[in-house]
Amino acid sequence: MFELNKETEIVSQELVQRVKKNFGESQVLIVSNNKAMRNNIKRVFVTLGFPISSIGIAEDYKTAKEALEEHSPNIIISNYALEGASVVDLRNLHFELQANRLKSLFFIVTELDSPALKNLEYDYDLDGVLTGVQNFQTTLDYFTEKFEKRVSVTKSTLFIFKIMELLNQGHAEKAKSFLDAANEIEIHDLQKEIITAKINIALNNYDEAQLSLQKIIELDNTNYYALTEIINIFYNQRNFEQAFKYVIQFTKNYIPSTNKLPNILKILLFNKANIEVVKICEIFKNDDDIDQQTKLNIAAALALAGKALIKDKPNLANDALNDSIAISGGQNFNILQMVINSIIDESENYDLAQKFIEKYRHNYTDIKPFLALEFDVFKRSRNAGEIFKEGIELIKNDIKSFNIYDSLISASVLMGRRPEAIEDLVFEACREFPDFCDQFKSHL
Repeated sequence: MFELNKETEIVSQELVQRVKKNFGESQVLIVSNNKAMRNNIKRVFVTLGFPISSIGIAEDYKTAKEALEEHSPNIIISNYALEGASVVDLRNLHFELQANRLKSLFFIVTELDSPALKNLEYDYDLDGVLTGVQNFQTTLDYFTEKFEKRVSVTKSTLFIFKIMELLNQGHAEKAKSFLDAANEIEIHDLQKEIITAKINIALNNYDEAQLSLQKIIELDNTNYYALTEIINIFYNQRNFEQAFKYVIQFTKNYIPSTNKLPNILKILLFNKANIEVVKICEIFKNDDDIDQQTKLNIAAALALAGKALIKDKPNLANDALNDSIAISGGQNFNILQMVINSIIDESENYDLAQKFIEKYRHNYTDIKPFLALEFDVFKRSRNAGEIFKEGIELIKNDIKSFNIYDSLISASVLMGRRPEAIEDLVFEACREFPDFCDQFKSHL
């Protein structure tokens, strides 16, 4: 049980009374297996006027789900890291059970301090995301500010929450009719355009949604919702040129969420903004909390950006290529192959390519395409006899490629092998790779 220190835990009594008036019947659920975090949040909500008897605890998703379905708590404060499911799953369940969000709130609290985590608030219409290690006072200050905004309810506030309720329930047509019929309610231009855009997106009216999103950006050129949605519309239309100008505006003001990162990187790469790609990926390269697929997307983007930068910015390119392999864990052959081919195609720096091969060889000794790649990289430093011996050994082990056969034929000619033996090799190469038969025959 905790004790309140009245000297430091002071909140305006006016706010406490307004919280009691607006949320007096609310049930609160704190979802975390971190006891210190739970106690800290519980103290905050008692200080804000919530009875301690109205505050429940769940340590994992399963327990939280049971509490939601049985007791329907209005306010959830969840740790970002949940056992059994993601916090987004919990959020979705809460929204499904309580579509009207006027007195239903969902917060995420995490000791992690990744800047992209703050975007969850916008990405999932949350009421707040508190990141980093917090003490009681900073947590109290945060929730005090949040509740000061939520207790100020106007007619337009009620109207907006009603429309959002209809959208949460999947009734976009009803939401549109409701908005069109309420001419007497004054809504701020920005808020009206946001609602209009949400309705049109829900109805798949993307041209109309785009007009609203552009109006929002004219009113607020850093508006997270408008920028991300207009980027998404242009991305889905494969209009990467139009999407690019909004991506640049977005990345000036925000760090992309990991779920939006792949599309943003693709748009930047398409528009040859390779330095921007490297800058964004740099933010995530040491983030152990991102999933493996996102890491591979980052690694691939760095490999492509590094390839494009080799001639003009070789140092930056080298760093990008190194980071590409490091982020992939050094165990994804496709990424390694992209990096090696980038180095060879753009700079013919075989010494650097060999260093990469040697550094990561231990991860790929059983992968046939790696052995073929290794052969290609090192053949420049070997004589004809060594190339022939290694190439024949690879083919015997069913490791075959155009380059292996081409190098074998060339080495055979240099070694002065019998014409009949070379012709047999050319015949075999043509059988395996008929599209390159003319190239093989050119050695004869």
